[in-house]
Amino acid sequence: MNLLIRELEVNDLDDLPEIDDSFIVNPQLILSLSKVNKQIEYTVEDIPSYERSYLQDQYDDELAYTEYINKPDQIIYIAILQKTLESNLKNHFQEF
Repeated sequence: MNLLIRELEVNDLDDLPEIDDSFIVNPQLILSLSKVNKQIEYTVEDIPSYERSYLQDQYDDELAYTEYINKPDQIIYIAILQKTLESNLKNHFQEF
C-alpha cells in the first residue's frame, strides 16, 4: 500500500468522503486572567451534554473546503491510501 499526503485540490472536491465530525460536549472550560500573576487560568464547569458539529452551521460542505484551495496560509492536506499492483508484487516477492 502507498500513502500519499498532499494539498487538497479543486478536483478532489467531488470525491471527498462524508466525514462525521460530530462530538459530545460534556464540561465547559471557563478561561480567566489572574490579576495577581497575570496568567491565564481555567475552571471546568459541568453543563448538560449536547452534540456538536463543526460543520453544523455550514450550508454547503464543499464551500467550506474551497476556501482553503490555493491559499498558502490556510492549507488542508489529504492522505490517500492506495493499494497498487506494484506494492502487492513487491510485498509478495519479499517473502521469498
